[in-house]
Formats: sequence, structure tokens, C-alpha cells
Amino acid sequence: MDENSCLTKAHCKAKTYSPNKPAKYTIRFYAVVGHKYCYLSSMFDNRAGNSTGIEGVHDYCCLFCTLCTPYYNVMGNDTSKDSIANTPSSLWVCMMSHQSSSYKQQNGAKRYFFDNFYTWHTVAEVLKKFTDGEAHLIGTVKFMNVDATNRYYLSKGMELLKNANRGSWCFVQAFHRHPDYEKLQNQRTTNIHRQGSSSNAATLFIPPLDNPAKNCGYIVFKDSKIVLFYTNDLAEDPPEPVLLGSNERAMKCAHGLAKLSCLTGTKVLNRSDFFVAVPIVTYNMFMNGVDCMDQYRSTLPTQRKELRLPMTVFKFLLDLAVSQAYAIQQKCSEDDRASRMTFFNFKRKVCELLVTPFMSFSKACHD
Repeated sequence: MDENSCLTKAHCKAKTYSPNKPAKYTIRFYAVVGHKYCYLSSMFDNRAGNSTGIEGVHDYCCLFCTLCTPYYNVMGNDTSKDSIANTPSSLWVCMMSHQSSSYKQQNGAKRYFFDNFYTWHTVAEVLKKFTDGEAHLIGTVKFMNVDATNRYYLSKGMELLKNANRGSWCFVQAFHRHPDYEKLQNQRTTNIHRQGSSSNAATLFIPPLDNPAKNCGYIVFKDSKIVLFYTNDLAEDPPEPVLLGSNERAMKCAHGLAKLSCLTGTKVLNRSDFFVAVPIVTYNMFMNGVDCMDQYRSTLPTQRKELRLPMTVFKFLLDLAVSQAYAIQQKCSEDDRASRMTFFNFKRKVCELLVTPFMSFSKACHD
């Protein structure tokens, strides 16, 4: 799950500006892409410039009516403060749930990989509930995006690895937010003001941590800097809120250890090997599905820089359709190596089939 962009110079409300990306002016879409063949399962716009007042999740459910009832049962009727109804997060959940229901796995489990923009504990739990426990989430996390309840022990785990060696990791248990969190916090603040204390230690509010999330947790990994991972696909619940990676229970919770090879600066040609938690390695292996699909789409593109928005979107979809056809061709020729071809040769073959009838017609008219 990631963003995909359509480069455009057209003047429209849907165009967004991103100064830190190579394509600065684009129309952005949310995309769900499989890793093996880079097949695009679902794509929807991010509703930039939307003036209709209709959220993207409602339009998506209108397109796929089978999602309407689950949406209102899980998110639409949720009136709590932690509800993600009518937000972009609800659209992400519906897109992944539609892909999960359309393409079943033999073991009944699916894992979605997010970057730190999309990874939220609330989204992961809603996705798991929406898909009846079939879909799980693995992704990196921004510490500032972590809710206050989970930030307490996560900060302790980060402090634990602050001076640790590279390749070290620890496990931090995730907790659900207390339903009366804000009320308890306001009571704590009121009591502090009544006592007249102004010290930071006295005003520190420790959230209630009596509701651990089942099979959910954070992994703090020490690379060149500290990187945070989140997953709700643990093998078992941890016995303690914070566990070092050397602990056997932490290894068991994370489905064991796997080898991660990376450049550390101590070697020039060869990579250093570390044995870390399995979710870290799987994230590094499968996160780049949308990027690979985008590389296929942008290879020898038909899209050109022009001001006409309909033609820009049409050529964007044309390039996308060719990459989709190549993914299907790769799947069909999986057992027949003789029929496999590179993407360059496949695209040239498609162009020949599309242009040849018009060339024959033009030649017949001249004759």
C-alpha cells in the first residue's frame, strides 16, 4: 500500500505540490499492489481538491457494493473519538479489504506493508476486524504518529537501544487506548494545579496500560539510527511490555530470527549480516511493490508533458494497462520459460499490434 502519482502540468484542483519529490506537480492516487508480479489490485484518488463534500470511502463503497455493509458495521457507525470513519484511513482499509476478498490465499492470511505515513495501530486493528482476522499489517512508524498510550513504553525501548550496537533490537508491546483517556488526563492536570506543583516530573501523565492489544507490538531496531516497526501479526502475546531481542520470548513473539545483510561502513564490497526479527526482513523484501509497478509504468511512457488533463490521465491509464497486461503475461508464462519476455520486448510487441492495423489501412488508402 503506497502512493502512485500522475505527472501533470494542467491547472486543476486535484493537482498537489510536493517539493521533496522528483515529480513536484502530480495527481496522487492510493494503490494496492501485489509483490510477485507487481499487479495493481486497487487504485483510487486521494480526493485532493474535492469540493463535493463526499468522502472517498463512500464513492469507493458505491463502486463495490459488497463493502457497504462491512463498512457501516465496523467503521461507519463508530462514534468514538478514535473512529477513522470518513477519513483517508477508512478508504485504505476498504481498498485492502476488497483486495483481500477478491484474491484468497491458501492459508487464509494476507500481509500488507506500509511506510511510516500510513502505519497506525488503529488502522491495523480496524483492518484486522474488517477482514475477519485475515489481513495483517507490517510497516515502519514515525514516533510522532504513535498515540500517547503506546508512546510511553516505546520511548523506553528507544532509550534502551540508544547506545546499543548496530543490529540490536527490542520488542515493545502495544496497548489499546483507554476509553476515558482524556478525562483521566484532565483530572491529573487539575490535581497538579490544585497542589501548586510545576515540576515536569509532577505533571507527567502516565496513560492507563491495562488493555494490551492481542498479537500487536512495536519493534525498535538500531541501524545507523533507530527505526521503528509495527506489526499486528505476532506469534503470541509478550509476557512483558519491553523485551530485548536476545530474549527467547521476544524471538518467539516475532516468529523467530532471519538474516539481514546491509552495508555498515566497516566493509567496502561485502555486507554485514545481522540476525533480526522476521517482520524486519519481510518488510525489506516486500515493501517495494508499488515502486516496482511505477517503474514498469514509467518505462518508455506514452505520457508527455501537456496542459490537457484528459489526455494526461488517458496516457497514464494506458501505460498502467500495459504494465497490468505484462503482469498477467508473467503469471500465465510462469511454467513456460520459452514464452517469457522482458518488459521492453513485451511493450514493443503491444505497440506493433496496436499500430499495424492503422499502417495497413493507411497504405491501402494510398494505393
